[in-house]
Amino acid sequence: MSISHQFLKEILDYNQETGVLIYKKQRRGLPVGSRAGYVHKTGYRYIGFDGKSYKEHRLIWFYVYGVWPDGDIDHINGVQDDNGISNLRVVNDSLNCLNKNWVSPDNKSGFRGVSYHKSERGKPKWRVRVTNGKKRISIGNFDSLDDAINARIAAENLYYGDYAPSKCCMSGGGGAHGA
Repeated sequence: MSISHQFLKEILDYNQETGVLIYKKQRRGLPVGSRAGYVHKTGYRYIGFDGKSYKEHRLIWFYVYGVWPDGDIDHINGVQDDNGISNLRVVNDSLNCLNKNWVSPDNKSGFRGVSYHKSERGKPKWRVRVTNGKKRISIGNFDSLDDAINARIAAENLYYGDYAPSKCCMSGGGGAHGA
């Protein structure tokens, strides 16, 4: 059983600019005005009610719109603790994965979708690929890492549109391209 919208509004206040939920009433010994919840090891903030933990960004969606999101909640700028309502959107799982902050530890480029490839004829190249839906698309091989990264960004913009990490996550959020 999930919590009601009325209960949520009675117990919490939400600041749409800062994206922060605070307690309106004393709860578990925490004073009124305290930030609700705790930060999980995944980096997401969770808030617990009646033995169930909820991700803060999902609670915020419910708080603002009065309905639970019917998909994943994506942080548009790629910053997982930026829960301002203008930074949240409902997406399906595959769209949400486009701007995940994950690069394989084996990746020599530090950039998702760009890998070092030993060429059969001549010198090694940087290989660029993107995934669109369930289809892997080869963009090409490049002599320089910079050219490969630029090709990857262009391909993301072409195939992913507004969900391209370069459009949402490169400035300050980490995004899908690693450090």
